[in-house]
Amino acid sequence: MPPSSSSPPSPTLARSLVDIASLDLAARVEMAIERAFGSALPFARRAMPDVDARSDASSDASEGEWIAAVVAAERVHALVDALRAVAVEHESANQNAAESAPNANEGAARARARARRARYARACRELTAAIDGDRACAEEASRANAREAVEAFGDADADERARDARTVAVAACERAVGSVERYKTCTFHGIEVRVLETALANGVGARLWNAARTLSERLARAPETVRGKTVLEVGAGVGTCGILAAKLGARSVTLSDFEEPLLEALDRSVVENGCAATCSARALDWRRELEREPTPTTNPRRAPLADDEVFDVIIGSDVLYEREHVLALPACVDRRLAADGACWLVNASRYAGMFEELVDALRARRLRVDVVHDHDAFIVASSTRPIKVKDWHDDFEKTIRVVRASPLD
Repeated sequence: MPPSSSSPPSPTLARSLVDIASLDLAARVEMAIERAFGSALPFARRAMPDVDARSDASSDASEGEWIAAVVAAERVHALVDALRAVAVEHESANQNAAESAPNANEGAARARARARRARYARACRELTAAIDGDRACAEEASRANAREAVEAFGDADADERARDARTVAVAACERAVGSVERYKTCTFHGIEVRVLETALANGVGARLWNAARTLSERLARAPETVRGKTVLEVGAGVGTCGILAAKLGARSVTLSDFEEPLLEALDRSVVENGCAATCSARALDWRRELEREPTPTTNPRRAPLADDEVFDVIIGSDVLYEREHVLALPACVDRRLAADGACWLVNASRYAGMFEELVDALRARRLRVDVVHDHDAFIVASSTRPIKVKDWHDDFEKTIRVVRASPLD
């Protein structure tokens, strides 16, 4: 997310920022992506029609929601910068007026003060509308300390319109603080799982993605996949699949991720689901696994996995986002999968080349990769034919199974 400016912009720039914030959604998406990445990404352009300015509290995360978070950052920071710029300009004008003798320009000065109050009131109203109309904006307003920017305008003689706008905006900022977290309840074949979602600024794993639902549905239909076994969920995010595995009778479950805010949320979800006896959150960075190094953690109570720690089952959903994952994820699977274990991965396809490279990297480690075609249970198809990206995602997520290759493979 773009950081807030360390010093307020000029009044002219501040007015232009407010104008940017009022652009239509598609234009803001395009501008935000250009600023964040230097160019508009192809997948982002495809996702744009699905972006809605109002976040649906019942929906799972999607590329559209992630892009909406980028847009929200642009919009909120533009308004926060505009509010701070008006405050600085107004304070400077008041100081100059106090140091100068009255003159013929007093009327013009009053006109400029009225214009500043009007800009301030407009920015407050825009911020209030953004917070109340879009959860992503509310989250960003909380992170950006928008209330401080609203209260920075110290005009004791503000007109009624400016005072009313400030009061409403402060109340909106207070509501925003409480919007960052929420519990989401999912039910899979009668088994309820409650997971804590936090702000997407904590990482894409802060929300429940549809691929996790797909994997959870399949686990619930085939509980013997995890029952009585040790389970590692890689890239656990909110931990839906791993917590479900614990409730399906897994002997132990390790929920792994590497961002401490996500791990802290996982700790709370484990307690919420009453499975702390068999389920725990631990730091695991696949890049470190590639180098066979322990994952560092800022939490001394969160011990890294032991060098020789392996699991009967590894599960993961939406685990292929960046090119470095192509080599790092297979290294993690190879290091942590027991000799007779199985790894189940569900993902939405985003880049065909990356998928094929991932399969090649898994096979290069003497791991066998099969495609699951049955949607009701884990029924594995033959792996004699080449695997293409459409096998993993064709209007919905598909599953692959990874096991250690036999001498005959």
